[in-house]
Amino acid sequence: MGRLLDILTGRAGKVFPDWVGEVHDAECRFKDITFDATTGTLSIRCWRPVNWSASRDSVWEELLIQFEGLTSPPTINRQETLPYYELSTVHFDPAAKRIHICLHAGLSIHYPAVTPSYSFRGPTGQRRNREQDFA
Repeated sequence: MGRLLDILTGRAGKVFPDWVGEVHDAECRFKDITFDATTGTLSIRCWRPVNWSASRDSVWEELLIQFEGLTSPPTINRQETLPYYELSTVHFDPAAKRIHICLHAGLSIHYPAVTPSYSFRGPTGQRRNREQDFA
């Protein structure tokens, strides 16, 4: 428990990036987490409400986050099977040389890395009614 507290408080390494208001709590489906072994890229496509209106018939925009330079497939721990997960925190642990990607409700991803390498591509231009993807 102490290790988790260190991670959550940032004492064990860096929590990045500053996603509050951008990606924090954006929703993604398990199938939208992909790894391209040829380029060593982990991609997470997620959705957030346009104008922060999360009503049942609201319009959502797609966001793309990529983690580059992976030398092997990431480890994905899926403790619960849900229609979607909410992106929470990305943490780099310099002592263990690992990136930890945490999603609410029992999904986490981690992989070895000497330094963090990611890109937040932002909105992709794709928009959908929430019911289309998360019904």
